[in-house]
Amino acid sequence: MKRLRNFLGRKLNDIHLKQKLILLYSVCGLLPALILSVILLVGTHDRLLSLTNSQIYSDNQANRSTLSAVTNMAHAVSKILSSDKKLSYLISTDFKTAEDVYTAYREFSLPDDFTHNYAEIADIKVYIENPTLIASNRYQLIDVTTRGESWYEALKDSGTDSCWVYNSTLSQDAHLHLIKKVIVPQSKQYAILIISVSDNYLSSINTNRQQTTYISLENGPIFFSTTKEGIGQTLMMDLVKTYKDRVASLYEYEEDQVLAYESTLKSVSSIQTFHITTVSYDNTRIHQILTMIGFITLFVAMVPFLLFFFFSDNYSQRLLTIRSHMHEISQGKLQLTDDFTAKDELGELFDDMKATIDGIQKLHLQILTEQKEKDKIALRQQQMQFELLASQINPHFLFNTLETIRMHALLEGQVELNSIILKLGQTLRYALDAPSSTTNLEHALEYLQSYLEIQHFRFQDKLNYEIHIQPGLEPRKALILPFLIQPIVENAVIHGFSTKKKGGKITIDALRRDNNVIIHVTDNGQGISPEQLEELTRRFSKAGEEVATAHIGMANVSDRIKLHYGPEYGLSISSQLGVGTTVTIQIPYNEV
Repeated sequence: MKRLRNFLGRKLNDIHLKQKLILLYSVCGLLPALILSVILLVGTHDRLLSLTNSQIYSDNQANRSTLSAVTNMAHAVSKILSSDKKLSYLISTDFKTAEDVYTAYREFSLPDDFTHNYAEIADIKVYIENPTLIASNRYQLIDVTTRGESWYEALKDSGTDSCWVYNSTLSQDAHLHLIKKVIVPQSKQYAILIISVSDNYLSSINTNRQQTTYISLENGPIFFSTTKEGIGQTLMMDLVKTYKDRVASLYEYEEDQVLAYESTLKSVSSIQTFHITTVSYDNTRIHQILTMIGFITLFVAMVPFLLFFFFSDNYSQRLLTIRSHMHEISQGKLQLTDDFTAKDELGELFDDMKATIDGIQKLHLQILTEQKEKDKIALRQQQMQFELLASQINPHFLFNTLETIRMHALLEGQVELNSIILKLGQTLRYALDAPSSTTNLEHALEYLQSYLEIQHFRFQDKLNYEIHIQPGLEPRKALILPFLIQPIVENAVIHGFSTKKKGGKITIDALRRDNNVIIHVTDNGQGISPEQLEELTRRFSKAGEEVATAHIGMANVSDRIKLHYGPEYGLSISSQLGVGTTVTIQIPYNEV
């Protein structure tokens, strides 16, 4: 074996480079290309089918999960509404006046709350069998016309107290509706809830899906389509072929062959079943890709034969040029003639040689420059350490001085002055000891109370304040960034009460809502103009943009919140000229 290898090596070494390259191309390039082309066509077909199959299954399951979440939420809403005593009151009460009816409507606010706060819900309507009620946009009376509606018949035929229906007339923004019958014990009267699932919500969460998904109820018409096509029609597909180890199958659909997969979802509200069908039109494109690969393979096999003769000669000449330059470098000549303009691998090789020479010449200069930069950095670090030491000494000196003045005021019987100096010292101590990352809400509010006491002492009746904490919210456990509330309160003191001579008031409300901490800072100052309010609202939605000097403190607070907690948190503001301003802080609830 070794003798054969040596023999072939000597024979190859005796062949000129041009002929050697042609031989190598034929043996190592053309023959494997012909073999691999067949393998490539078969493998590509399988891979494309597998990829399409994975996309179909992924999109189908994503839509199934979304549908499950939406229908479960609608079911939960129906249970909450049906168990509400205010709905039972509407059903069973014999109202005497229209005012009593509208009062009862206003008190039963849950439908409005769900519709406004949940994008999944397009509308909620309540049909009630109570002749003393008055029909309105949300509330309707059950009469002969109602009992003739298709959705009413569907609920009646279901044999249960709830069912899902497809209906395009109940709501402009929904085709899928949950019908729920509510019966009041010890009363013959009843109500029917119609909870409409928003088409826009279903569409918004499917904007990035690569395949088309149709959703229908039982064997009925399509009520949702990711392309908004086919809604109201029945999905008709004929099975052509199934694939082993793949969930998608080949179907005949609309005079075309498509890949499709269907899954089902049992409703928690009824005995009905949803059908989720994901369709891919990639089968035709797969055949087009395979045809294109065949032509490319033919091109790759034939064209290089015509070009390789030219390339091999040119390649040989350029190798000789590079060899000549390398010989000059070996002799110590570090100045190369830039006469090699090729951009291929040989050109890159020449560029690398030139870059190596340039790098050697620049190395010394680079070392000197880097040393100068290191010296500058070291000097700046020393300056920063000195500034940090000075910034620590000055506040401590001021704090100790204030404590001395407070003790003298106490000895002189100046109780009020002693209290204010104590509050000032506490604010200074908080500024000195506040952590750079987070503190708890209790410390933040104590600091804020000291700050407001100082301002009240300064302005007397011009400025009063109240701090309210929601029962159940434990300030000691809730984490918050330091100095989030004070800049907002300071802004209210400086700008909100600049024209107010007395009666100024600032109210701080801290509460927990779901997994968020909400802090409202409300003043009855002069308010903000609509133009300034619009600019501040726009600024609070983004981080890093410039803002007017008067509100730079609030802008900095908004930026800190977004940078620390995420873009979904921050500040919001509402104001009315001559009435006052409310700034709301929203951050996630995190415990110590």
